Amino acid sequence: MLRLLNTSLVLSVLLSGLLVDSARAESQLSTEQMHLSFGDQGQLVAVLVCHPGCNQSSARRLMLKNENGLIRFAAQAEGGWQLTEESGDRDHALTFRSREGKFLRWTLANTGYGIQLETQGLGEVTVQADEEFRAREAPGFGEWLEQVRYLAIEPGNVQQVSLDDLETPEIATEWAGYRSRFWTMLLTADKPLAYSLQIAENNLDPILVSQGAAESVNWQIYLGPVERSALAKVDELLPDLMYAGLWFWLRWICIFLGVLLAWIQ
Repeated sequence: MLRLLNTSLVLSVLLSGLLVDSARAESQLSTEQMHLSFGDQGQLVAVLVCHPGCNQSSARRLMLKNENGLIRFAAQAEGGWQLTEESGDRDHALTFRSREGKFLRWTLANTGYGIQLETQGLGEVTVQADEEFRAREAPGFGEWLEQVRYLAIEPGNVQQVSLDDLETPEIATEWAGYRSRFWTMLLTADKPLAYSLQIAENNLDPILVSQGAAESVNWQIYLGPVERSALAKVDELLPDLMYAGLWFWLRWICIFLGVLLAWIQ
């Protein structure tokens, strides 16, 4: 069951492996697969994601932290934010409201890796990773698999952009984000948007910023494993990223093996 954790209960999350700054993380949302920590203005400052579940010792884990915000907003005001929570049978929500009428609402389902985000008056959204998301060293073909890349996903097309691809500083797409070999962060808005990408030689960390965000935007976010069933639960387009960039014959082999393993299970 989802629950709201106050600062006094931060220790319970630390014990599960997520290092957060309790002075900056005023509240948290938690499920069996995700722990989200928020700053006092509602920015996402730390996450722990587990697959298949955080209560399993063999689970694969991703921990990210940025005190300024892994997901943050251009027009956030300092101070005066009020926090409320809402609980339902299927999800749990935290709403942050400012004295100026700005607000953001995070909604996390009881299961899965999908997050809903509603924003009002907050301007552009910046999404970034930290050094825990960086590519690991690997020999041979493994080096290519470990690379971190930007993603642009539309029906029938998945574009991958290298972090040092100086020819692609901006993308306009339905889903945008970044991926590593095992994990991905993706978001889409309820209206068409373009995203600027941090591109530079020897760039290690992906950062993308939405351009021309409207006064009110509803976002859908996937933060989880590069795993077909988990991706498909959020959007049927997302599993297409799994074999993007592979030679066509290798892609079909991987798809066949994936179907075969799913059938065996």
